[in-house]
Amino acid sequence: WGLFLVLNATGLAVARRVAWKLIAWLRQQGMNRGRALIVGCGRMGRQVVETLRQNHWTGLEAVGYVDDRVKIEPADLPRLGNLEQLRPVVQEFDIDHVFVALPFSRYGELGQVYQQLSDLLVEVQLVPDIPQLAGMKVRMQDIDGVCFLSLRENPLFGWRKLVKRVIDVTVAALALLVLSPVMLLLALLIRATSPGPIFYRQKRAGLGGREFNMLKFRSMMVDAEQHSGAVWADINDPRCTRLGGFMRRWSLDELPQLFNVLCGDMSVVGPRPERPVFVAQFCQQFPSYAWRHQVQAGITGWAQVNGWRGNTSLRRRLEFDLYYISNWSLWLDFKILLMTLWCGFRHKNAY
Repeated sequence: WGLFLVLNATGLAVARRVAWKLIAWLRQQGMNRGRALIVGCGRMGRQVVETLRQNHWTGLEAVGYVDDRVKIEPADLPRLGNLEQLRPVVQEFDIDHVFVALPFSRYGELGQVYQQLSDLLVEVQLVPDIPQLAGMKVRMQDIDGVCFLSLRENPLFGWRKLVKRVIDVTVAALALLVLSPVMLLLALLIRATSPGPIFYRQKRAGLGGREFNMLKFRSMMVDAEQHSGAVWADINDPRCTRLGGFMRRWSLDELPQLFNVLCGDMSVVGPRPERPVFVAQFCQQFPSYAWRHQVQAGITGWAQVNGWRGNTSLRRRLEFDLYYISNWSLWLDFKILLMTLWCGFRHKNAY
């Protein structure tokens, strides 16, 4: 049995790799390729063309567009006709694949498109017009012949939630064990260099929008927001102590959040928690912002390791957070941890 498992896994992997390389070589030689037509030359249509050009392994060559309502003629490929001419265009240009990439506002025209393609031997694929910022990712499920398209779902449920919690506790406990000398030294320095408590507790919005007290090493003077109110820290912020400015630049003030992870308020990896007063503002500006609270907030996240931390673009940060939620996997969590360690805790936008 052991010999069979080893040989079977090895043989299957090698056979698939050889077949893949052979197909890729044939397509580089111009063989085993198909011709694609894109219905709709708007944003989604241009995105389909760009995707096909960047992924040569598909073996598909975009020939042109078919569309009626054109404000600006496409520059990358010719427009070969309108929707009423779809059938003759497919026949004339020997099309194999048709990608329907109409905007959501024109989905009423899908019936006309499918009617013209009904008796043609071409593959037809619908490219749904789902805004990336909405944090939606289309997944299809078939139950007794009924097709369900899932646009948005929480990836952390059942065994996934349990496994992530076990990993969080393990990583946080090991990190506290390794970093305890550094944390003890910082605590003594904070006590010695400025009056006030060692830790700073700040209300943040976590899972489900529920508030919790996030722990940090105190890096500012006591009552730093007494006159300014809730504001983001700025570069060379006068409210920071000398030691606090150093800790913030190296993200050392975030280390006590490992206790938040052990208590279950946070995860090691996830969207960074924000203050409730800012959450209310951001939800008005970006309706999808509340979706960040479908998973536990994290010490580090996909947006942070890609440079979107501190006083940077909120839109871009939200896009990366929603991408993380829609594409969550254990491997993505490990990748973010590795990127955090590899890039270090120092960042130009950390202040």
